[in-house]
Amino acid sequence: MQGMVPRINLTKPDAMRLPPSLHNLLTLLFLSLLWSSSLPTIKIAVAETGLVTLAASRAVIGFFTIACLLPFLGRFVWREHLRHLPYTFVMCLVGMCLPFYLISRAELVLEASMTGLLLSVGPLFTVLLAHSLLRQENLSWGRFGGVFVSFMVF
Repeated sequence: MQGMVPRINLTKPDAMRLPPSLHNLLTLLFLSLLWSSSLPTIKIAVAETGLVTLAASRAVIGFFTIACLLPFLGRFVWREHLRHLPYTFVMCLVGMCLPFYLISRAELVLEASMTGLLLSVGPLFTVLLAHSLLRQENLSWGRFGGVFVSFMVF
């Protein structure tokens, strides 16, 4: 064992553990801050760069960020996941590039605050669609209430 470097788990360091509820609240606040500050920035950037360039830039920056973090997050072997590459590509287009393009398009005609309000309705629709399309996702008062309260608070 001498001379071996121990693998550091960056996802759950022991020294920085917070209670789950506090950690969740801080994560939600951090993400809210990121999203709320990105909308005025998108409004400025779309006027300077164009819709497609901005959407592609956001997707490429996200890809390289995740690609740089993968070696630190545990064992990930590319060859095992190459067969999923066509599905991953389609999910990237539908789940990332298209929303980035549509958000940028909305910023051309709407104020950033109105765009933020329209984006915040997404979780409510997700809960309703999951209930409608997936048999195992039952709509309970707790789930609906949690999404509704987070929508009203933030």
